[in-house]
Amino acid sequence: EISLGLVGSEMCIETAVSEKVEVDGVKYTVTTIAANAFKNAPKAKTVKLPKTVTSIQKNAFKGLKKLKTVSINTKKSFKVAKKAFAGVNTKKVTIKVNKKMSKKELKKLKKALKKAGFKGKVSKALK
Repeated sequence: EISLGLVGSEMCIETAVSEKVEVDGVKYTVTTIAANAFKNAPKAKTVKLPKTVTSIQKNAFKGLKKLKTVSINTKKSFKVAKKAFAGVNTKKVTIKVNKKMSKKELKKLKKALKKAGFKGKVSKALK
């Protein structure tokens, strides 16, 4: 398991995080989106996260002023730290999850997001 650091570049408007990363020839599963993970991609409008993510840390999306969509093709809820979306107008953001996510898991996720200060929509839209 690995915590993902910096992602993307200055000019990208869509950023995708791989399910696995390789470090010194060893493959790791990405489970955490670290603080300031997207600070190198301030213009990103869309962020795609792997289904392996189980937590998003404080300030993970900090500075993504143009963020509109976060897609995470998961059926399970995940932890979201307070201020994970610091500096983002979350009212304009939609988080898309797998269509097959249960009502219980969706409710749990919405609660976690609300605690984190997220005010946007959560929809079951991904196959």
